[in-house]
Amino acid sequence: MGLFKTLSERLAEAAEDQGRFSAALTLFLRLGMAALLTAVLVVHQDLAVLTLPYLFGLFALSFGAGALLHQTLKKMPDYEAIGAKAEKVLYICTFLGAGGAQLVVRAHTGEGLPVEFLAFAPLAAQALLAAVIIGAPMSVIGVTVTSLLLGIARVVPVEVLAPAWLCSAAAANLVSPLKRRAHLVRAALILSVLQAGAAVAVASTMYSNGLHIAESAVWGAVAAIIAASVFWLGTAFMEKLVGITSDWTLLELTGPDHPLLRELVMRAPGTYAHSVMVANLSEAAARDIGANPIACRAMALFHDIGKTERPNSFIENQTGHNPHDDLAPRVSSKIIRGHVTHGVVLAKEHKLPDILIDGITQHHGTSVIAWFLHKELERCPDAHSKDIESDFRYAGPKPQSREAAILHLADMVEAASRTAKPETKFEDLIDSIVEATQRDGQLDECELTFRDLLETKRAFAQVLSAMRHDRIEYPEKEEEQPAENESDDHDSEQLEKANSN
Repeated sequence: MGLFKTLSERLAEAAEDQGRFSAALTLFLRLGMAALLTAVLVVHQDLAVLTLPYLFGLFALSFGAGALLHQTLKKMPDYEAIGAKAEKVLYICTFLGAGGAQLVVRAHTGEGLPVEFLAFAPLAAQALLAAVIIGAPMSVIGVTVTSLLLGIARVVPVEVLAPAWLCSAAAANLVSPLKRRAHLVRAALILSVLQAGAAVAVASTMYSNGLHIAESAVWGAVAAIIAASVFWLGTAFMEKLVGITSDWTLLELTGPDHPLLRELVMRAPGTYAHSVMVANLSEAAARDIGANPIACRAMALFHDIGKTERPNSFIENQTGHNPHDDLAPRVSSKIIRGHVTHGVVLAKEHKLPDILIDGITQHHGTSVIAWFLHKELERCPDAHSKDIESDFRYAGPKPQSREAAILHLADMVEAASRTAKPETKFEDLIDSIVEATQRDGQLDECELTFRDLLETKRAFAQVLSAMRHDRIEYPEKEEEQPAENESDDHDSEQLEKANSN
């Protein structure tokens, strides 16, 4: 007993030391990022004018801005899952905005303001990139921090910086969400008009020469085109760099021409139909609770791709004999659980993003395959449920995000609705499934609140009612009776044919 206590204390001390080391390393990295950002902010100034207090002030502000972003991100519902990655996005985009502004300043050697409206471009590019990957609200916060630092460091004139910030905030909302690449053209055109208008408004307060004002509008529009081009080229690179998949990419993956979805349609059409229904349920619930509906839809469409290995082993694809009638329950359970493992293999072979792989591994959580567990207990009455339960549970993990939790619930609700009796109320069916899931602890590791669950159940009921409503029974058309002589002739012909055979 004493040895066990000593070992536990040693492990606790090691964990505490590791936590302190991790915290120290994180602090060191943030200090380094603040120092690097400070260097970027002062690169345009002569070394002779850079005093130590000035540098320290910029460094302190840069570090404080990073701390503010970190604390803001911690309030995100899925911080544990994507918080660190989102922080990387904000840091990289901030360097892009500040560094791009420095390039504009150093490239602009002429006198006059109009060309400096190109400084709209880096801030707009920062806003576009961050918005499409982590959302418009965080993008606006990031571009606000960058604008303040650029103003304090006197990199960009305030009269240019203010409208640049306004247009960048608008740009973030133009592409969040961005559903198709064609929408980028529309966003770029709108941003061109906005930045041209902002440039004209500022230039009108600075110049009386109409040519200068028109030139300002042109540079503002050119800056929007540059920002859209940087965004177009940088999105895929940013996703690979930080490991976050944008809604843009997810929408492209959910097209019916994706090889995995085509294979699912051909080999397991019942599973594909089920996946589409789950996608509709998940998307509706995600919209109602403020989760990501595009991610939910994509996860739902791909969550059962592993069933293509043995499609006839799953009830939705069976048209006759059930192969499980000839198998032991443990073997059947292994086959059923295997669709998750095979799905992960297929997803990695086709280089699907992590969020879709998470949907495959988490859509069953660690739930029990109750039907085959019940059959095993009937076959072996002396066995205890808890002793053999592990052979009938999915490996998990449990849903880690709100989107994965919605998928987990939608998958069970859709399957149960197919076998529900006509008199069953969908609300009662959904309530029983959600309550059983909560009792089993499947929602313990995600951020779904009680309010979210209420909204989710309501959304499920509305979608199911729309999909499975009663239809009008149309009266059958009465068949016309053939004339007596025609009937006799027809019978004679049939008799002759039979005799000839």
